Amino acid sequence: MGRRFESCRKRFGKIQESNPLNYKVNLLNYLDNKGFLFFKLGILFLPSALPVSGLFLLIALLLSILENRKIFLKDKFNILLLICSVLLVINSLYNSFNIINGEYYLLYDIPLDIKFSISNIFLDLFNWIPLFIAFWGFQFYLNSIEKRRIFAKYLIIGTFPVIFSCFVQYFFDWDNKLSIFNGLIIWFQKPFGDHAISGLFSNPNYTGFWLAVTWPLAQFLFMEKKILNFKKITSLFFSSSILFFTVLTNSRNALIGIISSFLILFRKKLFNRIFVLLALGSIMIFLANFFLSIDFINKIIDDIPPDTAIYKLTRLDFENAVNFPRIQAYSISLNSIQQRILTGWGPGTFSTIYSLGGGKYYLTHTHNFLLELAFNYGLPVALLITSSISYFFFNLLKKKNRYILRIPINNAWLASCIASIIFQFSDMPNYEGKISLLFWTLLAGLKCINEEK
Repeated sequence: MGRRFESCRKRFGKIQESNPLNYKVNLLNYLDNKGFLFFKLGILFLPSALPVSGLFLLIALLLSILENRKIFLKDKFNILLLICSVLLVINSLYNSFNIINGEYYLLYDIPLDIKFSISNIFLDLFNWIPLFIAFWGFQFYLNSIEKRRIFAKYLIIGTFPVIFSCFVQYFFDWDNKLSIFNGLIIWFQKPFGDHAISGLFSNPNYTGFWLAVTWPLAQFLFMEKKILNFKKITSLFFSSSILFFTVLTNSRNALIGIISSFLILFRKKLFNRIFVLLALGSIMIFLANFFLSIDFINKIIDDIPPDTAIYKLTRLDFENAVNFPRIQAYSISLNSIQQRILTGWGPGTFSTIYSLGGGKYYLTHTHNFLLELAFNYGLPVALLITSSISYFFFNLLKKKNRYILRIPINNAWLASCIASIIFQFSDMPNYEGKISLLFWTLLAGLKCINEEK
């Protein structure tokens, strides 16, 4: 019986080898498995070693393109991103030509001794076009519930160095920069000042983004474990640590992102009541601003340490809102966009135009995703990209599609995506390579959730 089975197995193997169709299927499966392996490794090293992660993710992306290149144009969103990429290149060429010919100096009365760097205009294309390609290529590693669950596991394990760096910075005052491989991998580890923790990132807002976005997935991994064992305890440690250090970053966006994730993950009566209480509290604070003096209200919260997220969210100063740095940036950005609606001004020009427009602070970008795209590349490009992203959210929240969110990983994924979008309203963390890769990878998974039946 054993000999007969072995003979049949060998015969079937020969048939497989002689059949080109089977060979092609096996090759595609091999590429898919290898690509997913490199994708997991890239996600694992993403927050702590970007060059290593970038190499793995690049290999995974190339394997994905090799396997799925023939169906690229069958997706309407790929055509839309292809159009956006062409517009980005055209606008960059147009703006660089205007700098050479001095049109900028005539339009905005810019002094002739100010020089714009043309290289910045073309370098900024790498912040968008490669990520458009990654957005498409990574979908094939996120197009099932199990793949997204594996992604969540590797992402949270990869976040451990972030937690560790925050832990030693907060409890042991580790403020020495760690640099290896001639500066390729850097852990910034800045001094713990202004009550804000940053860990291995260069900015507390970047740390707040990473922690606030990964917390819903960490909470999902904790909640999916029904039995109290080592894995559940480990998941609880990760979730609690991420939540703790998110608060210590003192990022308002991160705090709002955590609150929004709570409301999405725990849609029960208890949390609905909490939401109602928060809404009522906000209304009371808003009304108190009209019936009580600002000084009186501020005295109530004077005991809160300054430069903390809670302090910033509760400190009322509506009278001086016009002078807030971001409000100034938005106002000057809108005025500038009106002058060049179709083509924008080009990357690297905002700080100069902002200061010439009356800006009182040193800002290098608009601190808003839509305004940044419109200022650099024109309003059509900005509307195309932001409307495409918005579609994924609104389509998923339609009544006929809400059953998809009953799947826990999908619900947690949505919470992470919303937390990441919150940052885009008042900041531009996407200029950090780790964050931009995470942002577009999450959007790729969100698109996959939209397309599932």
